[in-house]
Amino acid sequence: MSAYRDFITDFPDRCLDLLKSFEFEARMRDREVTLLLMTAATAFVITLERLGVLGKKHSTGDNEKFKEVASRLKNMASVLLSKSIFAPEHPENWLYGKPDQFNGGPDSWNDFKSFADEDHCVSCILSTIRNALAHGNLYTEGNPIRSLVFWSERYEDELMVGYKFIKVPVEDFRSFLVSWVEFLRNNAKPIQI
Repeated sequence: MSAYRDFITDFPDRCLDLLKSFEFEARMRDREVTLLLMTAATAFVITLERLGVLGKKHSTGDNEKFKEVASRLKNMASVLLSKSIFAPEHPENWLYGKPDQFNGGPDSWNDFKSFADEDHCVSCILSTIRNALAHGNLYTEGNPIRSLVFWSERYEDELMVGYKFIKVPVEDFRSFLVSWVEFLRNNAKPIQI
């Protein structure tokens, strides 16, 4: 067993490698979405936490060691998803909403809107996905599962005012995950500190 070189490029790369290596077997057992979510949870949450781009700096110092990618992510924070390297091929399939009440989840949320109609910034997307994966705030739709719904609490002036959610087809989310890992691989060059 080899040691991880780092948790910013090497670890997410290994996660993606496992996803690709075991997708066929997972599909045969009707577990491909489970495999995808397991991969995403580790590839997004661990990397974003260690880079400290969505919150406080991590004690590992990876935000300094991988300063270039952390800086690029911070600079992309206000960039619209459609104008970023993470732009979905079919933005009309990505839906979002901001319900005031939870009311039992997505079946009661009636304000789904398309990203094709109103775009959102990269940091909003990453933070919603990260929070959903870290806190178990997700739903699936369909049997077999067609869509994933990631949700997070919404705050204004440190007061919780409702929720925000992103609904995305499984294959579109897989493409987003692949883009994320490729972005890290291509932009995270460690510096000696």
